[in-house]
Amino acid sequence: MSARKTTPSPRARTAKGNAIAMLGLGRARLAAGDRAGARKVLRDLIAAAEDAAEAADAAYEVARTYGVPEPAANDLDRAIAALGFLGSRYPDHPQAKIARFLE
Repeated sequence: MSARKTTPSPRARTAKGNAIAMLGLGRARLAAGDRAGARKVLRDLIAAAEDAAEAADAAYEVARTYGVPEPAANDLDRAIAALGFLGSRYPDHPQAKIARFLE
């Protein structure tokens, strides 16, 4: 008996592609200095695909929009909250250890 290969449905492939594109856009906006725009795209990604690996990466990128790993004093509370979200929602993400360190 041979194992049957399953391929993701076109809808699943589209959702994955959208998540990858949104993560890339969020990172590009952050790199261009558009922190608020990056946060919006990244938060939209998390809301649309919360269980995707890209959503976990987006949660860390949201923290980066607040200056993590070295946030300014006026962004410190928001940076800590963003890392707290990352640590609680995506505890297996490699960057979640930063959030645990702050606890």
